[in-house]
Amino acid sequence: MIWVGAGLVLALTVWRWDALLISTLSPDLARASGIDPRREEFGLTLALAVVVAVAIKVVGVLLIAALLVIPAAAARPLTRTPEAMALVAALLGGTAAIGGLWAAFMLDTPTGPSMVCVAAILFGLTTLIGAFR
Repeated sequence: MIWVGAGLVLALTVWRWDALLISTLSPDLARASGIDPRREEFGLTLALAVVVAVAIKVVGVLLIAALLVIPAAAARPLTRTPEAMALVAALLGGTAAIGGLWAAFMLDTPTGPSMVCVAAILFGLTTLIGAFR
């Protein structure tokens, strides 16, 4: 179920990327382009609901909330375009997950909080890098 849900959300995101981007940045521009921003918002909300519903049984509420927000916030200082931000956020999220698993194994700590701590450290590092740019 996890892979099916992830595949569906990824396919929806790739298929509707331009419409989702325009709708979230400017609903007026979306309407002028012939895109219904309410429909795109509904699709995005549905995709988020699928991600949360599938992931909540696997990783828990704390990890879902943290890994939805922190990697995107960490990617912002490093990128200039929304597409690059999405890719960098995915890489940072994967890095936080793998780093958290490694830290949990090495330090004998709970896995979820370890992933959140690694994500927070990555956020701090990218914020510093962004400040020096």
